[in-house]
Amino acid sequence: MKEFKKQREVYSISKSKHILCNGSEDGTITFYDLKTMKERQCFTESHTEDVTRVVFSQEMPSFLLSCSTDGMLCLFDLERDSEEDGIYTMMRMDQPLNTCDFHPSSLHTCYAATTTGLIYDIDLENSQVARQL
Repeated sequence: MKEFKKQREVYSISKSKHILCNGSEDGTITFYDLKTMKERQCFTESHTEDVTRVVFSQEMPSFLLSCSTDGMLCLFDLERDSEEDGIYTMMRMDQPLNTCDFHPSSLHTCYAATTTGLIYDIDLENSQVARQL
């Protein structure tokens, strides 16, 4: 497993099928192929600060949601060839984000929570905040 060693701190890990993903302190999202035990891909442009959460969709395993202290919430379709092509939705919130997750009963809805405790209910299809709690 020495291929997995990195010099940056990891803040979040998620697994889907044979892919392991982590979000790091330097804003990168790295994907590892668990079959070959090697790095598969690394996203470096979507976030500029700590990636505080990465999570795969249970309903659509090729979709990955991420959030960061830079206030960005990103939804990626990993069936696309590149980071740029794979961005399905990208939104900037007013405050740093601490966590995010998919809504358990809706494929097109997620929530995101800020570091100050605000919670956003987000419509991913229309890239807009449905409500703020």
